[in-house]
Amino acid sequence: MGRRVAWGATLNSVLLDTSFLITFADPTRPHHQTAHLYLRECVARQVPMFLSTVVASEFHVGQPVLLKDGFDPAWFNGGEMGIGAE
Repeated sequence: MGRRVAWGATLNSVLLDTSFLITFADPTRPHHQTAHLYLRECVARQVPMFLSTVVASEFHVGQPVLLKDGFDPAWFNGGEMGIGAE
């Protein structure tokens, strides 16, 4: 079941991109506070947040990706998603 948001859409999950992570991690970026607000809202609404390995790799080029309390990585491979080799 999704979560209703202010504009009436249902939010089932979000996919975080590299620009979000960079903005979230860098307090000098113009939208840093907005990134924090989005993250807090997703946590408060219990909306799952996903991060691709490509995004983690891109972000890691500038700084290490450290998983802190509250992050529960969901490990999967293509087979579990119904794609790839059996």
